[in-house]
Amino acid sequence: MEAPDATLTPDGRMVTRELAEWVAGLGYDDLPSEVVEQAGRVVADYLGETLFVGATKPWGQAIAAFCAVDGACRPEATIIATGAKVMASKAALANGTMALGFEYADFGGGGRPYPFSVTGPLALAEAYHKSGRDLIVSIAIGYEVMARLMSATMPFGTNVSVYVPALMGTVGSAAACARMLGLSIDNTNYALGLGCAFTGGT
Repeated sequence: MEAPDATLTPDGRMVTRELAEWVAGLGYDDLPSEVVEQAGRVVADYLGETLFVGATKPWGQAIAAFCAVDGACRPEATIIATGAKVMASKAALANGTMALGFEYADFGGGGRPYPFSVTGPLALAEAYHKSGRDLIVSIAIGYEVMARLMSATMPFGTNVSVYVPALMGTVGSAAACARMLGLSIDNTNYALGLGCAFTGGT
């Protein structure tokens, strides 16, 4: 007797593959105008919090200084609060830390979406010279994936003892970054799998 395929649901669906197909295939013209408008507000809020924390809080200044030294060997993306150009991964670390740095982040499906749905895609957009439309689509994907994961795994009223945004946000960011990089469906699927793995601390 063959072992069951762990990637399939009981009804035979490959839900991660379906999600990867949606992420890889979504385009700017598929988005309702209100989603595009909201994504613009999200970016404005994100910039506001990173500037505030980076300018006024010691932890914002500390992470900016660390990333400027440790990541300055390859100037790809900007630490928003200081203007320093560093590796995209270090810009994302600094900016994401600031975006969660003073409890101003928005709140919705999956916890606090914008630090996760904006941070990675914004750094990659700058590093790879992507368009504003690409950024908008990636942000929308990050939000949608976080909200759907939350709905599927933690219905309203579920008691949890973990920091939920880090669980959902890691996968949402993986999806958003996969779209920003224009990954194939297969590679998007792998990115989602890696995002799920990292939520478990691996």
